[in-house]
Order: sequence, then C-alpha cells, then structure tokens
Amino acid sequence: MLHARARAERAKEDALRSAARVADLLVDAVDGGVQELFVNEKRIELEARALLGTIARYRRQTDQWLAATSEINSVLKVIIITNGLSGGVV
Repeated sequence: MLHARARAERAKEDALRSAARVADLLVDAVDGGVQELFVNEKRIELEARALLGTIARYRRQTDQWLAATSEINSVLKVIIITNGLSGGVV
C-alpha cells in the first residue's frame, strides 16, 4: 500500500512538472509570437514614415512643376498678346 502511494505521489509530481513545462513552452511560444508582431509593427511604422516623406517630396515637386507651368503659360500669353497687337509672328 505504501509502495502504491509513493508511486502515485511520484506520478502526481511528474504530472505537475510536465504541466509546468507545457505551460512554460506555451508562454515562450506566445512571447515569441508577440515579439515577432512587435518587430513587424515597428518595420511597418518605419515604412509608413518613409512613404509619407516620399509623398511630401513628390507633392513639393508637383507644386513646383505647377508653378513653373503656370509661369510659362503666363509668359506665353503675354508673348501672344504682344505679338498679336503688333502683328508679329512668334
């Protein structure tokens, strides 16, 4: 009877150690997944910031092109009007 009780107690302790090990492995797996998500989130944030910088640069370039074409258009209108009044050909 004592032998059976000792075996049962050992089996119980083994089961508790195994359960603790499984719990540790699960926590490690979840922690690893969370860490990977965190790294991915940071990478995406950096890429988003870089894209915002690129968009701002393209917007400035577009504004410069629009201003330049508007200025060219105004100069061409003046030339056409001036030549039209003087009867000259461009």
